[in-house]
Amino acid sequence: MTVSDLSGRYAPVIAGLAIGTAAKYGLTLGEGRRLTWRGVVADLLLLGMLGLLSVVVCDRFGLTGDVKAFASALAAVSSDRLLRLIRKRFETIADQQLEQLTRVANVADLAKVPAGQGMPDAVRAEVITDPSPLGSTLRSAFRNPTRTRPPEDQIELLRRLDDTD
Repeated sequence: MTVSDLSGRYAPVIAGLAIGTAAKYGLTLGEGRRLTWRGVVADLLLLGMLGLLSVVVCDRFGLTGDVKAFASALAAVSSDRLLRLIRKRFETIADQQLEQLTRVANVADLAKVPAGQGMPDAVRAEVITDPSPLGSTLRSAFRNPTRTRPPEDQIELLRRLDDTD
């Protein structure tokens, strides 16, 4: 890409982000709130993400020129709410994917394979189809990895599963 191609693609986004950020600070001052260094630095750190988001959205919808700058300015003015919305949406989708993956993985984890019997290809695996609290335990442990050792009742449950071989 040449410099003129890059400037044609990114200059409206950069101009829109600058105008939108200035408008956001104007709204803040107009509401009687003070600007803090912490808030300014936080906004400057978010501009990269907002720029990337603006480029993707503008390219997706085929926006060019002034409309591209306007869309970028709107993203900068509402950056706090916009990024919270995107983060919440991402977490919801990731949580659904995790739920699906752990549900599939739990069926495989609950397969009983007799230890030390036969070759790996000749071992018969019996899948337990009974509902088990093990799946929800694995999911909650994956989502909240604050503890290093599971509670005693979960340890006892795992021991009983191992003893039924």
